[in-house]
Amino acid sequence: MPPGNEKLNSFKETLERIEVPPHPLVEALEFMRGFVPNATNIGESGDRNDLYFLIDTMNEAIKEAVPGSVCAAGCSRCCYFPIALFNISPLEWRTIEVFLDGMEEEGRERILGNFRRDFKKKTKQLSLIQWIVDRPISFVPKLGGLPCPFLEKGNCAIYPARPLYCRTFGYYTVVSGMIGNPRFYSCGVQGNALEAQLRKAGPQVGLPSANPLIYQLDLLNRLDFPKWTGWRLLLNLFGFYPDYPVILKERWLQKYEIGRR
Repeated sequence: MPPGNEKLNSFKETLERIEVPPHPLVEALEFMRGFVPNATNIGESGDRNDLYFLIDTMNEAIKEAVPGSVCAAGCSRCCYFPIALFNISPLEWRTIEVFLDGMEEEGRERILGNFRRDFKKKTKQLSLIQWIVDRPISFVPKLGGLPCPFLEKGNCAIYPARPLYCRTFGYYTVVSGMIGNPRFYSCGVQGNALEAQLRKAGPQVGLPSANPLIYQLDLLNRLDFPKWTGWRLLLNLFGFYPDYPVILKERWLQKYEIGRR
């Protein structure tokens, strides 16, 4: 064997013996794939059976892998209408409700007071928006840039119990629409920052998709809550409504506020 080939083979053997640590984002993605389908609750157990725990673990890996993220404590640009106005499922609301019930009276009443101040005279607008977001219509009436009712001085008052939309916003891609093209699930500034960082990491590394998390949340809701009956059940056959009541978090809070009067 020519001397050159011996050196080449020796070099190849050396490369094979070198253990290249996996990219933290790839490693975290494998972790998510293994445990998300087995999640049995949200915000309850605080372990690998908790979907929120898995999301938070994944978020930490994304922050480590993508240090150029512009999302940081104190940033609340996504906590204002229209971004902050979205539907949540019964399980998500139950988690928030348990958190609210466990708060000190002063903090809870402050949240409800802010809600009454900002939304008491906008009941009809909320009903109209609910009707719109339940249908494939892009137009949404304005509410004057109102903040999320849980936003206090730039911070989330229910941060440990925040819903999936808030937990994943800014760090994931989501497949939506008829075409199904992945796109950043974030503000434009954050999307541009993440894309630039991921290009440096190489083509094999990309942000995880939020869809498996959404599917698992859907499954858990279907297991916990019975199907709707009557005319909604008929509409469910055509995919117009889910099998459980998904409504604006402001509407959930409205029901909660009325119940505490």
